[in-house]
Amino acid sequence: MIPVQSPEEIYGAIALIKADASDFRTNFYPTPGKLAGWVAQKQLWMAVGREAAFFLRQECDFWHLYFCAADQDGLGRGLDDLPELRTQKIISDVIGGDDSLLATMEAAGLRRYKRLFRMTRAAQQERPVVPDDPWREQLFFARESDGEAVRGLIESAFDRYAKQIPPAQEIHAAIEAHHVFVLKLGTEIAGLLHFDLHGATSTLRFWTVARRFRDRHVGGALMRHYLASQCDVRRFVLWVDEGNDNAISKYRRYHYDHDGVSDHILANECIPA
Repeated sequence: MIPVQSPEEIYGAIALIKADASDFRTNFYPTPGKLAGWVAQKQLWMAVGREAAFFLRQECDFWHLYFCAADQDGLGRGLDDLPELRTQKIISDVIGGDDSLLATMEAAGLRRYKRLFRMTRAAQQERPVVPDDPWREQLFFARESDGEAVRGLIESAFDRYAKQIPPAQEIHAAIEAHHVFVLKLGTEIAGLLHFDLHGATSTLRFWTVARRFRDRHVGGALMRHYLASQCDVRRFVLWVDEGNDNAISKYRRYHYDHDGVSDHILANECIPA
């Protein structure tokens, strides 16, 4: 693996593999902004072969593995030759239900760790009304000084291997872009809602309430405010652990529904089951 110096190196590697591909396979779909951020923070490494290219993104003490391959057999051979799969903590994913692709990755030493469901909500659904919300005076965009507390609450509430916890600089960028709502009681963040915005699509990334403030309708206030505030959004999206029945039922209350797409999270043996 060599460090990536520019996004153009990534685009060049993908184009090289694609040029002779008979059955192109990939799980790498970063936005240009996110890719540039990873490169600037020196988080991205790559290895390019004749049949496949692999990209590793560092997060704390483990790595996210992305790939593009000319075909499935080439992916399997490339994975077999990837030493990091045997020496580092590795997480990868496959969107969709391609059992043969999952089998190729399992044969290389990756196991199914979790599966996420995608849920969507059409903007045509009735938007919640928020003027009489009892928490409206405590709910606002996060400030730069909230960055550490925001990331700490996210880390405490979500599985870091399954949910791609954003690094500090990404949290600060989201706060600067007004993509993080917080509800504060006193000086403490009782709950937060972090989202991304791409064109007319808004993706809810993290929605959580600090444990000691639960059962006080903090989460509902955040969700109602979020949905009502996204006036130009035509489609709302989120990903949820298929086993989290509590979260799924809450999302359904706000007219989110599973759209049939799933994301299989895979882990190597260096990550505990």
